[in-house]
Amino acid sequence: MRLIVKGGTVATEKGISKINMLVDSDKIVGFTLAETWNEALVVDAANMFVLPGAVDSHTHISYPEGKEDFFTGTSAAAAGGFTTVVDMDHKSGCTTEKKYREKIDVCQLKAITDFGLSAGIIVEDTDLEELDSLARLGTPYFKLFMPLKSEYDFICQTLTACKETGIPLGIHAEDMTLINYFSNGLDWSDPISFVRSRPEVSEQMATAAVLEMADYCQSSVHFCHTSTAKTAELIIEAKKRGIKATIEVQPHFLILDETSFAEKGPYVKTTPPLRSSNIKDILWRQLAAGIIDFVSSDHFYCAQTEKEMGLKDIRQAPAGIPGLEYAVALTYHFGVNKGRIDLKRFVQVIAEAPARFCGYYPQKGVLAVGSDADFILFNPEEEWVIDSSNMFSKAGYSPYDGLCLKGKIKRTFVRGTEVYDGLSIKVSQGHGRYIPSKRLNRE
Repeated sequence: MRLIVKGGTVATEKGISKINMLVDSDKIVGFTLAETWNEALVVDAANMFVLPGAVDSHTHISYPEGKEDFFTGTSAAAAGGFTTVVDMDHKSGCTTEKKYREKIDVCQLKAITDFGLSAGIIVEDTDLEELDSLARLGTPYFKLFMPLKSEYDFICQTLTACKETGIPLGIHAEDMTLINYFSNGLDWSDPISFVRSRPEVSEQMATAAVLEMADYCQSSVHFCHTSTAKTAELIIEAKKRGIKATIEVQPHFLILDETSFAEKGPYVKTTPPLRSSNIKDILWRQLAAGIIDFVSSDHFYCAQTEKEMGLKDIRQAPAGIPGLEYAVALTYHFGVNKGRIDLKRFVQVIAEAPARFCGYYPQKGVLAVGSDADFILFNPEEEWVIDSSNMFSKAGYSPYDGLCLKGKIKRTFVRGTEVYDGLSIKVSQGHGRYIPSKRLNRE
């Protein structure tokens, strides 16, 4: 199918301008000022931004006990402007070639958007045995979750094993020894106790230690989220010393803060926890300056009834926030509309930078000749209110309910096919494809 995406303001690799985009089958084949193109269907983008499809490097769609699957999860992604997502499995869920291939097959049957898989979570010595095979299969990174495995000798062993594959290690950096210490004597019926049990120092100490180990092992490391300004400062200083380190942030750390616990309780429980309100402004400045590399959703599904288990004891609620459906629009509203980042940086942090990190660029994350025709039509003027009762994710709740945003995703295209029209999913399950990282081919 040939398309001419006409009348929009297009964010290409060369800049942002009024131009028409040409799509043939699943690829972008050109840009033109011409109004027509032989035998092409017209996609009306008048008064819209035409943006590269967002790339989410960090999602948890696969929750074994839950109702979310790759159809509902990637439908939420499509509605949220994501055209490629990287799913991160749970404990030892994707650490062998057999498990990894099986998951590709399962996800391929249901996915609406394209997808990748992070290999992990690494918690045992045996989880390191097939890293080379997983790297060749195209995992963009491996994952280690320090709250499950904080021993420094094992982290060094894992960093060294990852270095040999050429694939970075993604780290959830929190020091459990400190968390256990600060958890003593807290009143768990008060949701703010969760924040008190995991203070900023627990993330900062873990980050500093991992950076030193990465330096010693000469390994690449990626920090899967930052909730504190000091974390990002530690990483930028490490980069100056030649340590290969990257970092991402989620919208909930940019928008919510610890005061949200008073109203929303377990619904805003996530790890690391939300911080004080003054940190949000610093994180925005770090994101604008490129100290923080990009935004991801860290989408996590769990049932509302599971969250409600934490109403009397915050420890009983699972930690995580469903974010796929709203992450892009939230980043635009609180970033671009509030003057914290410009449109160019917005495109970088939701699409180009995560695609580069994952080894998908320039196939993904950019509007350029030869790239996949993954794009969204975004109306920067439309105002709307978040209402989780009609969300595609099976979560069915959101801490952002009732927020009025300006800027709305109207249509989402994956490889030249419209998958979301602003109201509904337009393709059958299985439209999405597994996308292997090309990191090993580039380095």
